[in-house]
Amino acid sequence: MNPLSWFSRSTFYVRFDASTCSVVHTRTHAELRQKPLVATRPGKGGLAVVVALGDDVQGLDDTTVTVVNPFGHERLVVHAFEHAQVLLRWAVARAAGTAVITRPVLVLHPLRALASGLTDVERRALLECAHAAGARHAVVHTGAELSLVEVDRLAGRARIPPPPPQGPAAITH
Repeated sequence: MNPLSWFSRSTFYVRFDASTCSVVHTRTHAELRQKPLVATRPGKGGLAVVVALGDDVQGLDDTTVTVVNPFGHERLVVHAFEHAQVLLRWAVARAAGTAVITRPVLVLHPLRALASGLTDVERRALLECAHAAGARHAVVHTGAELSLVEVDRLAGRARIPPPPPQGPAAITH
């Protein structure tokens, strides 16, 4: 077995809603459960500088700090893309602990009940957010919570292209 394969097979189950972001490392079962908050303050050149993430945001008492919950909009799954990206990268690193993580697979599970499900735009925003946060592959799951075995199975499917259509509905040239 290639010694580097141990590092490249990291899968994380990311469940989130407006009040909680939970990240579980499927191999070690380590879990991080924090509030999905990102605190920034204006930096040089007008760029925002992250000053605190997760539960650490609550202790801040600074009028120059802006607090954003990237998953806290009433109609959107993600309304602050850059903040969600920073939060995902940080949460995965914290859940990994001291393990070396390179380009993990993320299974994203929005827990908020959506009347009509996720739109294609919301699904794409989540996938792009995961990739921007450093994920090698990402899968968006809606529905019932998954066991870690189901998460690994779903993450494994992320690497396999879908089979070609078969049967009478298949169109071939």
